[in-house]
Amino acid sequence: GDFWASPDYHQICLRLPSSSAIVSGVGDSVTIPCLYPKTPANRHDRKFWCKMSATKVCNTIISTNSYTSDEYKNRAEITDFPHNSTAMLRMTSLRKNDSGIYRCGIGVTNRGLFISVNLTVLDGTVAGCLQSQLIAKYVD
Repeated sequence: GDFWASPDYHQICLRLPSSSAIVSGVGDSVTIPCLYPKTPANRHDRKFWCKMSATKVCNTIISTNSYTSDEYKNRAEITDFPHNSTAMLRMTSLRKNDSGIYRCGIGVTNRGLFISVNLTVLDGTVAGCLQSQLIAKYVD
């Protein structure tokens, strides 16, 4: 389904899982949901978001066990909603170098990855709901 995030004066729309791309502006905020399989173990396991490096390693940026990488301190937060199997990532004060592929997962290693989202941060602000068919690029 569609997911809407409306920070004070900007609006981003994201369609998952058919779309895996978000475009936002420098200084804006974005919230990305991660739906994970509903199992008893998953309710209690560590949830995390990671960012793919140039060498195809997914480096954890934030997790539900109170870890936040230095680059994202005070700019990223993760909220787990076990009742509906969703781990939300919110990033604020976006920078151009935040552009990249983000993945979410469950567990102590970065092997149990679920979705991939390609975030592009542009100069200036991005207003309105961007049409997913114009920006969507499926990421394997």
